[in-house]
Amino acid sequence: MLRFSIALLLSATAALGLDLATLGAQLSPLASIITPSASNWTALTSRWDPYSTPTLVASVQAAIPADVAAAVRFATRHRLPLLVTNTAHGFTRTIQDNVHGGLQISVRALDSIAIDVHANTATIGGGVRNYELVEALFKAKKRTATGGCDCVGIAGLALGGGHGKGQGLYGLVSDNLLSADVVLADGSTLTVSATQHADLFWALRGAGHSFGVVTRMVLQLHDVHDADVWTDATYLYPPAQLAAVVALVNRLRATQHAALTLFTGFARDSADPALPPRVRVSAQFGGSPAAFAQAAGLALEALGPAAPAVVRELPWNTLAAATGIGLGKGFCEHAAKRRAHYSVQLSRLDAGAVERALALYAALADTPFANTSVVYESYPLQAVQAAPAAGSAYPHRAHGILAMVMVNYAADGAGLDEAAGKLGRRAREVLQSGAEEGGRRVYVNYAQGDEDPAELYWPGGEEWRRRMLVRLKGRYDPGNVFRAYNPVVQTA
Repeated sequence: MLRFSIALLLSATAALGLDLATLGAQLSPLASIITPSASNWTALTSRWDPYSTPTLVASVQAAIPADVAAAVRFATRHRLPLLVTNTAHGFTRTIQDNVHGGLQISVRALDSIAIDVHANTATIGGGVRNYELVEALFKAKKRTATGGCDCVGIAGLALGGGHGKGQGLYGLVSDNLLSADVVLADGSTLTVSATQHADLFWALRGAGHSFGVVTRMVLQLHDVHDADVWTDATYLYPPAQLAAVVALVNRLRATQHAALTLFTGFARDSADPALPPRVRVSAQFGGSPAAFAQAAGLALEALGPAAPAVVRELPWNTLAAATGIGLGKGFCEHAAKRRAHYSVQLSRLDAGAVERALALYAALADTPFANTSVVYESYPLQAVQAAPAAGSAYPHRAHGILAMVMVNYAADGAGLDEAAGKLGRRAREVLQSGAEEGGRRVYVNYAQGDEDPAELYWPGGEEWRRRMLVRLKGRYDPGNVFRAYNPVVQTA
């Protein structure tokens, strides 16, 4: 039986002329429609980051793919802005800017996982989260590309490309997508693959948020080429060592091991935050400490860290939790703070730019933004660059460094949003300074939402990508129904 009150729905939406009861009759028995008067409204519609909050009139909690199709048809018919959500992790400002009086569709219940170890495939629902797939793969002794944080959704990762620590060995998440079931703006469903609706399959892998709702995916699996136990190591250096650290990271990148990921950032002294921040390098490596030493550890030690390095072995499936990005921790802590997120994508570090970023970070010590984080995520590219550059809509295959500033401040600090945005934009300019020519590049899943679409989808003057995406948008979503998340086309 549908869990909603006809009377409540009618009263909540009468002023808008919406007949949610009619939509309810089209949904499966386990689906539900939630409106703002419901006691669980906040729990089911609150965002991971209150910095970008849409206004909604109702939320459809889909139980099966047909519920998604019915809800999309309803939103299109009534010209309602549409927000599709799984983990509510997307932080782009376009969610707030483009969804006013909108309908949310939650795909969280579409969480099935079926692994075929003989065919080397995983068939998963559109609501599967990263940690769920990682656990299933670990038990099956298989791998595919996954994300870093436990709390993010796999479908959302794939739609934007999908970076992660395994990408040097297995490629991006989108590179491992074999097929997908996609609900289009008219409510119809297509199965897309390299041989079925290949043009939409191309767009889905890198610009997919703009084209439909993925309710089911088939992913390519691989035998394990890293290790079940990884090495995690953390090094802290005095600020005077910054130039040497940058030089080493660039040198390591030139021959970066396919199972090595480096995170370079800054850290305040917890005992005395007034001290100059240190330079922090965190490394995760798919192998033993001895193998890690040869890949990077000896070189990192040779720089002379300010304190003994912390080196430990961790089961692959616990990496996120152990490094502070597991469920409910750090980046995965729900609505704990406001986060204004600004980023660029680079192919190398520039010592002057990183030095300016350190100065900016140090100056925030006694401000409401003291908990701001700066990090350069340096991913291996072997399997990423083995895929054809023109083979999908993901356009940044030669740029393996995701550089970001996350302006963190109080969850109830909406009055600081303007100042946070100003700081974030200035910080982004610092991150970009010293970058190679060709203009700014931004990974769509890390975008703030104020970028030009060219920076996300057709950087460096790749006009053919723009023409392809605009043409496909006109074919599959001419009304721009899917515009909530960093849309390819800005206008409704």
